[in-house]
Amino acid sequence: QLRLRQDEQFDGVAFFQHFETVAEEWLKIFLPFDHFQASYRGRFLPNYPKLDKREISRVGLMISDKLKGPFCLAVKRIAFLKEVDNSI
Repeated sequence: QLRLRQDEQFDGVAFFQHFETVAEEWLKIFLPFDHFQASYRGRFLPNYPKLDKREISRVGLMISDKLKGPFCLAVKRIAFLKEVDNSI
């Protein structure tokens, strides 16, 4: 999952979106800001205010499927877009 934070607390509220990967394939993954969900220590916070993209202070990636075994994720670019250009 991609995780975004808006504050400087080490373990404060995080906004996340899950995404799927495919072994040995490069993928373009678009995660709209309005689809991020708030959580705290793995608990979903449905009534928490929406992500304010102007306040993003940290970006992180987390493996959260609880599957054992080797894993590799290569990231070529993380970009924040005002709107999605499907021709990219």
